[in-house]
Amino acid sequence: MILSGLFAFTAIMLVSQVAQAIVIGPPETSDAPQVYLVKKEFDICDMTDFLNPSGSLDSGFFPGGSVPPSWIVGEGEEQAGCVDWTGERYNEYLFTGEQLGILVVARDLNGALDMPSEAILLVDGMERAKCNEVTSEICTAHDGNNECTSCAGWAGHSTNDLCTDLPPEKGAIEAGLDLDVDKVYECIFTVANAMHDYGDVEVTVEVTDEAGLIGTSVPENVWLNPAVSLDFTVVPDDSITFPGGTCEQVVYSPDTLKIKNTAEGGVDLAVWLAGTDLEAADGAAKCPYSNIIDVDQFLDFRCKIGTDMDNTWRKVPNPNDKLSCGPVHSDCQGAAPLTLSDPTGHSILGNMHTAECWFRFTYPCPCVGDFEEGGDIIIYARAI
Repeated sequence: MILSGLFAFTAIMLVSQVAQAIVIGPPETSDAPQVYLVKKEFDICDMTDFLNPSGSLDSGFFPGGSVPPSWIVGEGEEQAGCVDWTGERYNEYLFTGEQLGILVVARDLNGALDMPSEAILLVDGMERAKCNEVTSEICTAHDGNNECTSCAGWAGHSTNDLCTDLPPEKGAIEAGLDLDVDKVYECIFTVANAMHDYGDVEVTVEVTDEAGLIGTSVPENVWLNPAVSLDFTVVPDDSITFPGGTCEQVVYSPDTLKIKNTAEGGVDLAVWLAGTDLEAADGAAKCPYSNIIDVDQFLDFRCKIGTDMDNTWRKVPNPNDKLSCGPVHSDCQGAAPLTLSDPTGHSILGNMHTAECWFRFTYPCPCVGDFEEGGDIIIYARAI
């Protein structure tokens, strides 16, 4: 009986030891999710409910954006807003209301369930936008091993590389989207008006797994609300001057107006030129109908931007605030484009590039009075 009791006690201990031996804890890994950039798209000059250059309505790629404000640029002043003439930008900048969309894929070898249903977009390390998981929207078909075989487009871009190359091979997992270990996230960031002092910022996307390990995408840089400015110089004099002349004589100014695009962030500008009428300084005047000289009848200009030389002299138009300045107009509130060689009638001044303009004047007949009071040459500019 004593031996029997001893054996029974020993058997209970053995069962206890076996039960502890099969307890499995969470997998130990020091690997955070790997986050890969798939696509990036800028929703710029969002002309929602407005006509685009082709004459059709354009609602943009992403919801929630707005047409940014814009105004005429004076010397040393800032400007926001844009006109959509090129379809794309040659530098990465965004104004208030414009949007940045980023598509990323995250791979976690502990399994896709180890990652959350949303990621975070950060601007200079500050959380700014939540990114939604769109794996099922992007991966439209997969095989028996949960490997994606068909990928839907995103914001006008093909995502076929998700079926073949992204994410890259890792461990025993082959390259291409694998639903067992991967998730796809869409991040939409809209620039707020309060972000005027942000400047050149770094944008990243973070995915945090269940263990608190953080995977981060490669940093992307973009300039938010860059200040748009122009620098004007007239050489050799400080103003446009003309020699004296007689009735119906054409005279040429010896001065050159130089317009330099000094905007921040690599902003390119569409530019136009207009002028106010010449006013008599004092006393009675008539030239030829009133005490002002209409520049849009008697003052001509031509300009060049780089090697783009406009050989045709054109009248300097009066500005008209009642008119539009938009993508369906070659002029801007009555102002004329600096050059006409572009088939669309637009003149684009690249960042840090300089335009040069010359002027000629036809003396009206009759013309009596002192018109040294002069007028103004006005330059309109909007970002593209």
